[in-house]
Amino acid sequence: MAVDIQPACLGLYCGKTLLFKNGSTEIYGECGVCPRGQRTNAQKYCQPCTESPELYDWLYLGFMAMLPLVLHWFFIEWYSGKKYAFPYIILVLSLVTLAVYMSASEIENCYDLLVRKKRLIVLFSHWLLHAYGIISISRVDKLEQDLPLLALVPTPALFYLFTAKFTEPSRILSEGANGH
Repeated sequence: MAVDIQPACLGLYCGKTLLFKNGSTEIYGECGVCPRGQRTNAQKYCQPCTESPELYDWLYLGFMAMLPLVLHWFFIEWYSGKKYAFPYIILVLSLVTLAVYMSASEIENCYDLLVRKKRLIVLFSHWLLHAYGIISISRVDKLEQDLPLLALVPTPALFYLFTAKFTEPSRILSEGANGH
């Protein structure tokens, strides 16, 4: 006499689903995930859930309901920070690009700046970006209080022109080698 022994399904959530029931004969399918609303019994057969969910089940359902909401809040906060950071980004980029341009063009005094028209156009473009960043930060709510801030627009270029002669790399290297 041969006995048909089917191996039990592996895993906590895998079971055999009922395919066909004819009187007292039940035919089960292959091992797999139980359908929604069913869980495995001790013999690893999928059975409909008839009991009320336990506390852990309710906590899991609550977590799954709150997860999209919390992720939504997180991404709103993350994205809005970038929206309000653009004036500072513009301000920093205008300063960095102006310093890089002036050092790459070897501008050391006002005469070097006025020799070529292109250099003046680049300078005024950076001043325009700098002014745009200052206006974006201050939002010009109080015109009499915020308008004097625009006087700061040429300050980085003037600072560069006044201090460029002190930061000549070849001079620093030669003086450092001599021990001065």
